[in-house]
Amino acid sequence: MKLTNKEGEALSPQMQRAAIQALTSTNATIRSQAYAALQLPLRRALDEESSVRRIYQTVTLGAQDDAIFPVDTDDEVEVVVSSAYGIPPISMFVTDVVTVNTDTYQGGWEIPEQMVSSGRIDQVSRNSRRLINGFIAKEETTGWSVITSCVSGTNTSEVVGTGADLCSLELLNLLQVASQEKGYVIDQLWVSPGSMGDLRMYCKEAGLPNEVRFDLWKNGMIQGLWGMDIYAYRTLGDDYIYGFDTSRFGVMPIRQELETRQDPTAASQFKVRVYAQAQVGFCAIQKDAIFVGKTGKSA
Repeated sequence: MKLTNKEGEALSPQMQRAAIQALTSTNATIRSQAYAALQLPLRRALDEESSVRRIYQTVTLGAQDDAIFPVDTDDEVEVVVSSAYGIPPISMFVTDVVTVNTDTYQGGWEIPEQMVSSGRIDQVSRNSRRLINGFIAKEETTGWSVITSCVSGTNTSEVVGTGADLCSLELLNLLQVASQEKGYVIDQLWVSPGSMGDLRMYCKEAGLPNEVRFDLWKNGMIQGLWGMDIYAYRTLGDDYIYGFDTSRFGVMPIRQELETRQDPTAASQFKVRVYAQAQVGFCAIQKDAIFVGKTGKSA
């Protein structure tokens, strides 16, 4: 993971080395700025790699703001709200607004001070990648626990495809039809890597426009197919695919974006120690904005 400027442009190796060495600067202001700079690529990785930040609408809150959101109905409606990491979400009935819990995620890393003084970019990069992977895993575990809690026979359309037990274009079409019959429009589809492989092969033979084919070959994902962006999520099984109307499904309040700070006690141990913290929550405001397709494949 490379250090970047505020615009997201990677710093040159020389500038990265200088930025890392600044973590041990005797100037407290420079040292504090160096620790804060570590959060820029971490925040960018969260935005780009966390599946739930695509599925839910992210809403940044002030430190004292209440995480209150209106529900889009005049009647009593069931919503699902996240609890703390590792604890099942809460289902409740509300009439006008819902208050969403936010949970604090923490992480950190440390390396010998000598490595930092030497400008060891590789060690800082390796530890930063491990740190952000931990934050992404916590967000996705919590966000998807809310999603799976919404899936049931009474509020989710299950569409079964036909053919050779594959994730097919026919199944995607049936899923989109089912969503439109309920007044929704699927704009994101999440599938397993195996199901994405099925779709890539179907799209290869489907006579798609050249620009769509090029995007498929270049990025490995499928964009704008019948209005849907299709992503692979490695922890999903091959048996189901998940479609979302993300404009109506849920919200992800962010009370604190990921922030990095120094542990001042580490210097006495000749180490550099970085702490990171973020505070987020999840809520499915319209549970029936999820549509599940059954491929016929085993999980």
